[in-house]
Amino acid sequence: MKRNENLIPLSHEHHHGLVFCHRLKKLNHTDQLTAVRYINDYYENHLRNHFTEEENTLAYLINDEKIKRRFLNDHNIISNIITNINITPSDVIEQGLALSQIINNHIRFEERILFPWLEENLSDKELFGIGNDLNVEVTEIEGHAFEPEFWEN
Repeated sequence: MKRNENLIPLSHEHHHGLVFCHRLKKLNHTDQLTAVRYINDYYENHLRNHFTEEENTLAYLINDEKIKRRFLNDHNIISNIITNINITPSDVIEQGLALSQIINNHIRFEERILFPWLEENLSDKELFGIGNDLNVEVTEIEGHAFEPEFWEN
């Protein structure tokens, strides 16, 4: 899928988000404490910043209320699940699987619905502004230093 160059940094981060989703499916290969630490580590070091970047650079440009509502609501749901994981860590495996599915669906929504909408409805100047405003350093999750690497089992 051809993506406007100004949205590519977010698409790269989405790839890393899908890797995270895949790893969440292997939470049953580790203990509860490690699973909670892993989810919190990813959220604090990657996902929270990604949501902030997207909301600050995209939300004000989306004038389709249905798309905007889904975009922001998904971010809230994902953040709430992570909060719930910290409140009730005994359910981390089940909640982690649900989190994986919700993040996966959200990424697919952004890549297949939101980004094409932006590309079709925004001017070149507005798209350039997104790229210019993004202060995204693409972090290679494959090099993400988290131990133990339970997903390798």
